[in-house]
Amino acid sequence: QQQQVVDDDACNSSKQQQQQLRQKYQGTELFEKIATKAIQDKELARSNRCPQCWHDRTLRCICPLIPPLKRTTLLLPTIQVLILMHYKEYLSAGDDAKLLLRILPPNQNSKLFVFGREGDWELFENECAIDPVHTLTLWPSSDGALTIKE
Repeated sequence: QQQQVVDDDACNSSKQQQQQLRQKYQGTELFEKIATKAIQDKELARSNRCPQCWHDRTLRCICPLIPPLKRTTLLLPTIQVLILMHYKEYLSAGDDAKLLLRILPPNQNSKLFVFGREGDWELFENECAIDPVHTLTLWPSSDGALTIKE
């Protein structure tokens, strides 16, 4: 019961913070402020998580089971993997997109962008604009993969 009171207090505090943000911001700016705050709260609440697989660091980390690909496995120097993840999926152990970052060699042409986190959308667009003809975005839809122009 004491935990429920703490959860209720946190929820009320969060609602008050969102109301304050709504008074100051609108549209995309408001969305990014709320999403960034949610991400920060999630990072604090899940500080026990492995930074790569997002499972509990001591009890369920799956990183040893997922070895990185060797450079010779793919033509890794010629591709860049940009992962755009919705902020609600960020730090979710059940999300599988983050595993791409785990299997690719460390710091080799792969980046994670969180949709909603302040600044990430602009950084993502800038990365995509470098070579739009050879950029492919995989996004769940009935048509499958889309080019940046689409």
